[in-house]
Amino acid sequence: MVEAARKNFESLMAEISSDEEAPVTKQEEKKEEQQSPPPPPSTETKKDEEKEEEEEEEEPAGFKYAASGKGKKGRQQKRKEAKAAMEKKRQEEAKESMKGWVDPREEEDKSIAKLLEPLGMRVRDIKPDGNCLYRALADQCREHRDSLPEQLGKEVEKWGGGDEDGYRSLRRVAANFLRSHQAEFEGFVEEADFSSYARQVEETAEWGGDIELMALARALHANIHVYSARMDEQTFSPFSPSSVHLRLSFHQHAYSLGAHYNSVVPA
Repeated sequence: MVEAARKNFESLMAEISSDEEAPVTKQEEKKEEQQSPPPPPSTETKKDEEKEEEEEEEEPAGFKYAASGKGKKGRQQKRKEAKAAMEKKRQEEAKESMKGWVDPREEEDKSIAKLLEPLGMRVRDIKPDGNCLYRALADQCREHRDSLPEQLGKEVEKWGGGDEDGYRSLRRVAANFLRSHQAEFEGFVEEADFSSYARQVEETAEWGGDIELMALARALHANIHVYSARMDEQTFSPFSPSSVHLRLSFHQHAYSLGAHYNSVVPA
């Protein structure tokens, strides 16, 4: 009987000891759960976060907005509006910078027109192809055909209304006059071979200038007047007096290639 009572006492003490230790174990487990770090994010979560960061980096510089709660479509619309605003600003700045700009060709044309107005003259446009000086003079020769030397007048009559025969004929006239007066002109020519220079005048589309104007004024026995916006009127005359007056206008800004001659005719 004593033995049975002892066993009952030991069993009761074991149960009490077990009940006292259980809460402590649960508290420690809860504490460990609170102290342990959260689990690492999944691969899908990382990709979503990286994509959002990339989209945020694509925003135009200087444009920042608060989240609207509309997601990706809302951000795209914001970016589109920002780009449109920046483009509009750029166009306005470009327009503002153009306010003080003046078209040099337009200004030059106005100046020459103002110069010719008191003379009752105007500019007639000539094709810009390297032959403009000769084309412009051919146009003038047609205008004053009856006043030209007889032989040249007959030559002009053969040209008819075509430009090709006219400018080619005047190139030959200029080249032949240079050849026959080489001693007078070779000092003005930079090329060492004067014969090559004369051949270039006759056979190519090389631009003509003061040398050719001097030669043609004497060959045609005519006064050639050249009007320009930034220089005084230039007159190339033959050695003996002449009543023939051929008129050209000289333009520095008419075309991107540079110098250009037009014909001047009655308004």
